[in-house]
Amino acid sequence: YYAMQYIPGVGLDMLIEGMLIRRAQGEDLSFSPLSTLAGELLQSSSKTTVRMDQETLTLSREEVFYEDDTLDQELVPDDRNDGPPSVTTALGKHFYEESIQLIIQAARALHYAHANGVLHRDIKPANLIVDEQGVLWVADFGMAKSAESVTLTMEETITGTLRYMAPESFDGQGGKESDIYSLGVTLYELLCQKPMFEDSTAGQLIRRIMTGEFTPLGLVNANIPPVLSE
Repeated sequence: YYAMQYIPGVGLDMLIEGMLIRRAQGEDLSFSPLSTLAGELLQSSSKTTVRMDQETLTLSREEVFYEDDTLDQELVPDDRNDGPPSVTTALGKHFYEESIQLIIQAARALHYAHANGVLHRDIKPANLIVDEQGVLWVADFGMAKSAESVTLTMEETITGTLRYMAPESFDGQGGKESDIYSLGVTLYELLCQKPMFEDSTAGQLIRRIMTGEFTPLGLVNANIPPVLSE
């Protein structure tokens, strides 16, 4: 077992889910700090049995995107035309600034870990926890490995959560850059509020990751600042 510091906060995955659900309900989040939403979700989760796991949330991301017409038009590219989707509800400049600041905190934490010879190997929204003060914590080093170790067993060649793995990880060659890649995929999901690679099967996901097939930020959400989407 692991003995770890308790962090009163929520994962970025729950933060994303919370924003999706509230926007689907018509709530204006233009001026809601992410730390405030994290605190509200924390209080809410303490009163329910909702697990901090994106596969076990009562309302999944797929249900939000494909069962709610308003949100479907807002964030999901329309297959009936080749143009960018219509984004009707902007999250506001503060959201993008806060998102970048959170990822900067994660990048600094990873830099510290890497400088001390530790690879995380499972960076994803669920492992980045935001507390009520807006401080981000990199959690769950259960798959961590020494950066100096070069011996891989067959079981170790593919380690991590598939959707966020770097292409080289499939060949057992993951290093510091792989953690950074996973952080970039996490940033994409935070900004777009949808995964960078959405295929449902392992084979499809691996193919898209290996070929780098994903929808550019600006085509998912036209309100993302050009400095981030270009």
